[in-house]
Amino acid sequence: MIYCVGETVLDIIFKQAQPHTVRVGGSALNTAVSLATLGNALSFISEIGSDHVGDMCIDFLQSRGIDISLLQRYESRQTAIALAFLNEENNASYQFYKDETPQCECSVPQFRRGDFVLVASSFALKERNRAFLQNLFFAAHQSGATIFYDPNMRRAMHPHLPEYRAFRENCENATIVRCSDDDCVHIWGHCNTALIYKELQICGVQLFVCTYSSEKVEVFAPSGTYSFNVSKIPTVSTVGAGDTFNAALLHSIHAAHTDIRELSEGFYAQALPFAIHCAGRVCQSFDNYLLDF
Repeated sequence: MIYCVGETVLDIIFKQAQPHTVRVGGSALNTAVSLATLGNALSFISEIGSDHVGDMCIDFLQSRGIDISLLQRYESRQTAIALAFLNEENNASYQFYKDETPQCECSVPQFRRGDFVLVASSFALKERNRAFLQNLFFAAHQSGATIFYDPNMRRAMHPHLPEYRAFRENCENATIVRCSDDDCVHIWGHCNTALIYKELQICGVQLFVCTYSSEKVEVFAPSGTYSFNVSKIPTVSTVGAGDTFNAALLHSIHAAHTDIRELSEGFYAQALPFAIHCAGRVCQSFDNYLLDF
């Protein structure tokens, strides 16, 4: 089983200052939908309100065959809204509108050995979610589940702030970390990925993947260091591209049924081009995820 943990939002996507389309979204949700499309058994852990937007989100997730038994619904809250503004390169900047409880009230599942847990984006950094995530990390490690972490940082992170301590704690619990080059600059102030991998290894991370938008992908793994080119394609919207890359990579790792330390150069030679291809497909539509494959 794969568990995706994070926010649920309704994305209202603007193009040339006009609302263009609406999609159910959120980083972990986008990954969950693509994983389900690729044929994986999925459980989504998130929070929504008791409103029409929440009903839309539930209907959509159920239509994709995703287990929502761990979806926490708050009677007195509204589901989050995100405004995504596409620029000329079809990259998005965001404004968020959230109605949150003081603490996350999601339940921690009973993991099994061989399960994967993806945590991502701002959900994994918020102080209100720390107690829940600490319990989730403990349960995952106790059972032998593997944690995949994508920080998805949209602004510079300062080491003296609580969110940086949360980031470090997330890395210390993760086996796999996937960052973009922008993430690296926002977190470390540079994109010397070899140095970053050494730092992450001290935290216990075994696999580090860095994506450079439409340029390349670098992989730092126990079996070696690899680089893969990304072909330039016409884009419609890049919303969800990184999340879908995560889904395709996690799909391949889950299907391998082996320890991360035993994944070979041949595995990465197949898995990374596949992940790049899936992300590219999402860039060519207004969907935040793969809806068919």
